[in-house]
Amino acid sequence: MLSPGIQLLLRDLRDQIAFGQLEIRAEQGGFTLRNASDSNAPATALRAIPPAEMRGLALFTREGNFRPLRTAPDLASGWMCSVANEQELEHALQMVYPGALPDWHAVQTGFARVTHFPAFASRQTGIYATLPSLTEEEAEKVTAACCASSGCIKQRFWTVTGGKSVEEPNPLRIPCLEPCAVFMEFARQSERWLKQSCVTLHVTPVELETLRSALEHVEAHSTERQARFADPLNVRRTLLCLERQSGKLKHNKSKKGKEENVNEVL
Repeated sequence: MLSPGIQLLLRDLRDQIAFGQLEIRAEQGGFTLRNASDSNAPATALRAIPPAEMRGLALFTREGNFRPLRTAPDLASGWMCSVANEQELEHALQMVYPGALPDWHAVQTGFARVTHFPAFASRQTGIYATLPSLTEEEAEKVTAACCASSGCIKQRFWTVTGGKSVEEPNPLRIPCLEPCAVFMEFARQSERWLKQSCVTLHVTPVELETLRSALEHVEAHSTERQARFADPLNVRRTLLCLERQSGKLKHNKSKKGKEENVNEVL
């Protein structure tokens, strides 16, 4: 029996529809799935994979790196999967995005239950019991760094304050109804990092511009370190650094009005 989620998704399917990074096409005798980035590629240019391999496809990037977050924007491309019917289609979607279809259906029908950060943090125990100690400002920066589009394709409905999200539901995006395991670990480690004593750097405006550009370059191009938080080049660590420094850059002026060294606290 088909779930309500796949029935609703198929109701809107004409020739093709997007779900996450997947593009679903209605074909004679079934459906095909491919990475949406391969939308214009001829079928003969794509590697055919059976439905049984969809789970393995979702676990690793094209380069063979493990994907700890299924909704990271690094799903492998260059393939196509054919399924015979609606049941096989639903199973394939479940392999790539576990639990996403029921959440999507709940949002589309108005029955979604959202767990905001305050309630989520308050029920944590063990190593995650420190999450409530994050201030609202710190939690906002951690969330902005962890949940940026460079790290996750979901639309976040939970908020740091517990208030309603200002974003309107986007039917083309998979919803995020509560903080995930990757967020939990990043928030736990971030809470520890934020307690460390700051250091003061004396850099010129040109040097500061170079440092910020280097961080922005890592953020834009790093896809290999999604959850390796011990790695200094981790994209989420980079984003957290940028978030913390946003609005804090102050140029010291000399008596002549010329820019001197910048005292930047990192």
